[in-house]
Amino acid sequence: MRKIYKSAFLVALFSLTHFALKSQDFLGMHNSNYLGATGAISNPANIADNRLKFDLTLGGINNSVENNYISIKRSALDFSGSIFKPSTILITINNNKTSNNRDSADYYQNYMQAFPIDKYVSVYENTRVVLPSLMFAVGKKGAMALNIGLRNYVNIDGISPELAEAAYDEFKDTAQWLKGITSPNVNINQMAWAEYGLTYAHVIKDEGRHFFKAGGTVKVLQGLAASYVSMKNLNFVIDTTNIYSFISADIAYGYSDNMDFSNPSQSNVNLKSNFGVGFDVGGVYEWRPNYQEYKYNMDGQTDLWRKDQNKYKLKASFAINDIGGIKYKKGPYSNDFSAKINYWDLGILDTVNGVKSFDSLMKATFPSNASSSTFKMSLPTHINAQVD
Repeated sequence: MRKIYKSAFLVALFSLTHFALKSQDFLGMHNSNYLGATGAISNPANIADNRLKFDLTLGGINNSVENNYISIKRSALDFSGSIFKPSTILITINNNKTSNNRDSADYYQNYMQAFPIDKYVSVYENTRVVLPSLMFAVGKKGAMALNIGLRNYVNIDGISPELAEAAYDEFKDTAQWLKGITSPNVNINQMAWAEYGLTYAHVIKDEGRHFFKAGGTVKVLQGLAASYVSMKNLNFVIDTTNIYSFISADIAYGYSDNMDFSNPSQSNVNLKSNFGVGFDVGGVYEWRPNYQEYKYNMDGQTDLWRKDQNKYKLKASFAINDIGGIKYKKGPYSNDFSAKINYWDLGILDTVNGVKSFDSLMKATFPSNASSSTFKMSLPTHINAQVD
């Protein structure tokens, strides 16, 4: 791998060092009538008016990776055998499964393709592990749920099209040399945490053609590890193969103090907890023009709803999830600095051996700026809207 490529992504790899394992979690299950406790994850209102009186979820896992720039070529996937099995999928390089050499000149281009892009590039990775959780009905119109899980996300955004294209070409395109490359706000964030959510949902209206239910979740957040890199006003010129001129770059990097990088040969995470609070809120509306067809009388009771059938012609749901965050103390090898330097030979980065070594080099090369001893990592707040 070329030195120039290694140096360009060193800070990104730093933030991913302790990656534990944006789409919606458990996509494809959201509209299930039997999702139970897990339904509260996408919209806390889902658990009210449930088909189930009680649900116990033993566990589950969801992982997703998204970006808006690079895809894997179909030809790079080898679906061997007549029956699809995960173990039969292999990345192939020039139809030779043994030539998977990362130092080859066309390693990435053989199995990836980049699309023309005129907007900022983003990458998002999300993992949720569901631990034993439960849901139960409260009366005829209410429901409660307790969801316990482990979560991790990595978010990279703000990469300008010219920076993304130069990085994809491993900075080997000489046509880009001596031209300014800018990216005003590049951010890399990672956080792993445990989550304990208590949900209550209630049917607000269930008469006539209009049905509405709402719910909310309060979550106790137990922070496990977090790290970040921020590069603002990034503006540089590639002069030669290993020489950069930084016209301007305001850089900050840090991590939670329970991550130990003092030993370059290994790194450890001490599960010292930092606590925070999070919230989800949501509602579901159903239009039921033929509601009379779903009513029945039994045992002296009238106007009972059939629980075994969907009653709507149109259903719309809206939720705001993951409001909140966790505050952390910074680890000792965190830093804020402004890089303004001409003709910097990036070959010096070959001497870097781990985060501690990288931090020492940065502090010796660039004067540090005053910064806080703590940082706050926000949850990946998002809106979940659906129409059926």
